[in-house]
Amino acid sequence: MFKYLTKYNHILVTGPQRSGTTIAAKMIAKDTRHKYIKELARFGMSRHQAKSFRMRGGRVCDLKYKRWREEQRDKIPHYIELEYESLSAHPMWVPKERRVNFGGKQTEL
Repeated sequence: MFKYLTKYNHILVTGPQRSGTTIAAKMIAKDTRHKYIKELARFGMSRHQAKSFRMRGGRVCDLKYKRWREEQRDKIPHYIELEYESLSAHPMWVPKERRVNFGGKQTEL
């Protein structure tokens, strides 16, 4: 599904919590044989900083979107915005009814 992305050395996958970024990144990594790296590390944000931001009433997803729109998108010449539903065509996809007890970052049964 994502083999066409193998020509890129770096692929950034981002989005709000619970939007499919973890599974999308793992699918892309599998198809392209790239290394999967957790998203907070790539945004230069530690877990402590993310927790502190949330405690001040902010949402990490708002910070990510702001950073994407204002700082990153224009610097990336070949960005792709995926629709969550399109991921269901990938072999790693787990249907919603089988994800009832999944944790936040769980991607496999």
